[in-house]
Amino acid sequence: RSFYIILKSIGFNVSILEKGYKSYRQFINNYFKNDVKGINFNVLSGLTGTGKTFFLKKLSEYQNVLDIEKLANHKGSILGDLPNKSQPSQKKFESLIWYCLHNFKDKEKKIWVESESNRIGKLFIPNSLFKKMITGKIFKIEVPFSERVKFILKDYNYLVEDNKIVYKALKIFKRFMSKENLRITEEYYRIRNFKEFVKCLLKFHYDIVYKKNSYHNQPTVVKIKSVSEKSFKELLDYLWMLKISKVHLKYNNHKVLNSVSIDFSNINFCCIIGLSGAGKTSLLKLLNFLTLVIYQLSCL
Repeated sequence: RSFYIILKSIGFNVSILEKGYKSYRQFINNYFKNDVKGINFNVLSGLTGTGKTFFLKKLSEYQNVLDIEKLANHKGSILGDLPNKSQPSQKKFESLIWYCLHNFKDKEKKIWVESESNRIGKLFIPNSLFKKMITGKIFKIEVPFSERVKFILKDYNYLVEDNKIVYKALKIFKRFMSKENLRITEEYYRIRNFKEFVKCLLKFHYDIVYKKNSYHNQPTVVKIKSVSEKSFKELLDYLWMLKISKVHLKYNNHKVLNSVSIDFSNINFCCIIGLSGAGKTSLLKLLNFLTLVIYQLSCL
């Protein structure tokens, strides 16, 4: 209490926890044990380099977004260490998650997250929270391989300058890559051919690991041509179902919808009509995300 008085007297905004820190930790533990059961998630999924964090950041302007990587100060992969930034303690990490969830204004809305593993660097997502995440509705972003490489080179640009992070990570990759694949990857980095270096990391490790993720539900697949502002605007149209473009749907190899495109953005009320078997019900289910669909965004 004396330290509190000193800090208060010199202008710091400080508070005293009722019943002390142990009581506060019990509160946080109880929150993750009981309160997260009522939370429902939308999960943004996709291979490394598809811009999941980029899109989540944009989406946070409109929706409840829990950016776990931001709270953890880590990109969630072997090369995820951020330069000149350390990760918080596990307890601090849990407090940051609670604070973010607690401060959402509209608690009825689903919360958007990225499809993380349960470990982010040295930190672990609370188990009860992770169990809720892996049962969420999944939206899987697909981006051409070349565009993924281009985005990674931009998003991880600091790796070009800070080779300590890379060489530290390559030691870890020894556990997951064959000797020959690791040798090729290291050689491309040594000669500063960063484009081929990233391609090797994706082909020899990240794309393989992604297929082993723990998420349960079948995804709605959203295909985009690049990670960009324009892609995000069209992605929003899709998520809000203001527009659909080039939608295909099959049941047991029977084509029900073939390249269907509709713009609802200037329509207040819409009635879908057609002959029996034309796909009206299938289209309505698709619009409400009640069926698996592959959606092709038209942006460049």
